[in-house]
Amino acid sequence: MIYDRVSAQFVLGFLLNNPTILYNIRYKLNRNDFKPVLFHYYLFACIENIAESGVQEIDRDVITAFLNSTDKYKTQKEVLEDNDYAEFIDTFKDLVKDSDNSFDYYYTSMRKYSLVREYQNKGFDITDIYDESKDEESQREHLNNLSIDEILAHFEKIQKDLESEYSKEAPIEESWAGKNVNEMLEMFEETPSFGASFNSPYLTTVGGGWNRGHLIMRSAPSGGNKTTQAIADLCLMGTKELYDPQEHKFMPNPNYQGKCFYIHTEQKQFEEIQPRFLSYVANVECYRIMTNDINDKEKERVRKAGEILQDSGMRLINLPKFTM
Repeated sequence: MIYDRVSAQFVLGFLLNNPTILYNIRYKLNRNDFKPVLFHYYLFACIENIAESGVQEIDRDVITAFLNSTDKYKTQKEVLEDNDYAEFIDTFKDLVKDSDNSFDYYYTSMRKYSLVREYQNKGFDITDIYDESKDEESQREHLNNLSIDEILAHFEKIQKDLESEYSKEAPIEESWAGKNVNEMLEMFEETPSFGASFNSPYLTTVGGGWNRGHLIMRSAPSGGNKTTQAIADLCLMGTKELYDPQEHKFMPNPNYQGKCFYIHTEQKQFEEIQPRFLSYVANVECYRIMTNDINDKEKERVRKAGEILQDSGMRLINLPKFTM
């Protein structure tokens, strides 16, 4: 059976002592993680339901009261009683009470087995990861030596290899240099080939603006203001209004192209990125926003900038562990 019974038992112990773990975004537990063992599955379901009431800890009495609260839990109660749930709860609550730092270990191990089962259920061949026809102990040792990322990479490689082998290639197109020049000049006369403006007028001139379908790459050493420049470009293209220091008010942005999103791939919190967007839109120095060195009028501008950014649909995405 592809299931880490020991890790599952310890995870249940941690959840009994601290059911709020279920609401921690770092952990993605669900009933399928415990499905191979009906006793574990029903006990987790009880914990999950009880946790919704906001309790901080669950013991045998709480579980018993929950099971007795309605006849619809009769089947669950019978399974739990057959497995001596009261003794199980006391034992594993005690085993994990002084080992809070080890929850991640048991959680990761259990989820690893869940992932392999999920691939199997979806029809993937899992024999390279866990061969059920071979000795169980050797296969568990093999799986335990793999990380979740390595398992995901294994199946991703299979997909990529198939895509490379069978994906239809783009058709080859040919033309002659100098062909249809008159038509081309008439087209440019009607619709000049020029995209949205960058924050830098020099870059706008050199690159012909920011055109749809173009990939712009910016290279600079660490601390070379790449983030600041990228945010400035996005704000200039993705916000409906900007503060005009000459008019002393927010004005419609003629360069607005529509909703945008910004992905940052460093270990930065949104609180570090957000002020840079507000700074550009409100025309207030970022460091002054972050040090609260702004007057009441500037604070109102920053608040207004926040409203404009939300209305413009500017999304911030943190992706510190990005892949191809």
